[in-house]
Amino acid sequence: MGEVELEAAAALYSGSQLEQLDPFALVDRLVELWMRGGVATGATSSSSRRLDAFWLHRAERIDAGERRELYARVFGGEFDERFVALTASLAQSDADARDRAADVRNVLNAAVDESVLLAAPLLVAHLREALEILDDPEIRNAYGARDIWQLVDTLARLELGREFDVVRARTMAAAGTLIIGWLAEDADLVSEQVADAAAVWLSAASAGSSDR
Repeated sequence: MGEVELEAAAALYSGSQLEQLDPFALVDRLVELWMRGGVATGATSSSSRRLDAFWLHRAERIDAGERRELYARVFGGEFDERFVALTASLAQSDADARDRAADVRNVLNAAVDESVLLAAPLLVAHLREALEILDDPEIRNAYGARDIWQLVDTLARLELGREFDVVRARTMAAAGTLIIGWLAEDADLVSEQVADAAAVWLSAASAGSSDR
């Protein structure tokens, strides 16, 4: 019971963390520049087709306010405190890790209702589309970025005038998604991979807290 809800939560968790990097705003800015000839792409290249499709389908995307509201519904309230307790137990292989896991499962199962299940695939698809544009080799090369994360950092500074903690956001997204995916499996055994992910998540979360 709750496997579908937890799988949806795992998919959404990555988006909730990557939202800190404002990927949709970055791609919107890329589209604006591209339409004015400010991004060097071939007229019929895959990158141009992706940018064009992103522009054409802009009205179909869930807007920033709706995305943040959705994330708050799933990961607000009791989730944060209980998830921190779970990751601490997993990282230390504590005997109470199973109880902590049950607590987080219950919180997420209660939060992921039918409306969330309907919205999750659409949001995930839109996020994937944005990330694929940011990871397009032609677009990365236009900015001299070796990978998607360097491009995110560069675009944030040059085009949005903002500084993102890219490493922290991507680390927490990957580690947290893996842990919630493990919860969906309802497994009693804590694998080394899950324990390592918990330790990584805690380290990244602590680094963010100390910066504030």
